[in-house]
Amino acid sequence: MVQILKESVARNSRLCLESLKKILPHHKRSQAEVITTVLLVLLGIVAVIIIISFVIPFIKNQISESDCLKVNGKVTITNNHKYTCYDTSVTPPKMRIQIHFGDDANLAGFAIEVGGATTKTYQVKKSGTTTTSTPNDVIMYSATASTPALELPGKNEERTYQIKNVDTQPEKIKVYPILSDGRLCDSFDELDAITTCPA
Repeated sequence: MVQILKESVARNSRLCLESLKKILPHHKRSQAEVITTVLLVLLGIVAVIIIISFVIPFIKNQISESDCLKVNGKVTITNNHKYTCYDTSVTPPKMRIQIHFGDDANLAGFAIEVGGATTKTYQVKKSGTTTTSTPNDVIMYSATASTPALELPGKNEERTYQIKNVDTQPEKIKVYPILSDGRLCDSFDELDAITTCPA
C-alpha cells in the first residue's frame, strides 16, 4: 500500500508539474501583454504631453500675430513731397513725415524708423488721454500754442509730424503699427526715396 501511495503521489506530482508547465508560460505571456499595453499607454501620454508643449505656444503666437495681420497696411506713410520730406530750410534740419491711419480702432500709435546704414526709432503712442513721443523729438508739423503738441490720426485720417535732431537726410523711413495692448507689429510701410522739402 505504501508503494501504491508513493506511485499515486508521484503520478499526481507529474500531472501537477505538467499542468503547471502548460499554465506557467501562458501566465508569463499574459503578463508581458499587460506590461506592453501599459508601456504603450504611457508612451502615448508622453507623446501627447510633448506635442501639447509645442502646439499651445505656437497657437498662442499665431493668435497674437493675427492681431498684427488685421492692422497690416492700416498705418502708412503718405508719399507727398510737401509733407514727407527732409526740411533743410531750418537749423537744425528736421524730418517731416505724414502718417495715414486706416479704419482700424485697435491702434494705440506707431513707431517711425528713420535712417539708412544706422537707424533711430521714435514711438508715438496714446496713453490715456495724452499722446507722447519716445524720445521727445517728435512734434506736430503745425504745432502752435493752441493746438495739441502731439495727436494721433483718427480713422482714415492723416497727420504730419516733424522729427527734430535728424542730422543727415535719411535714406529710408519705415512705420510700424503699435496695438492697443502695446505690442509693436512686425509689418511695416516703407518709403525709400526721401526728398528735400520744397522751399
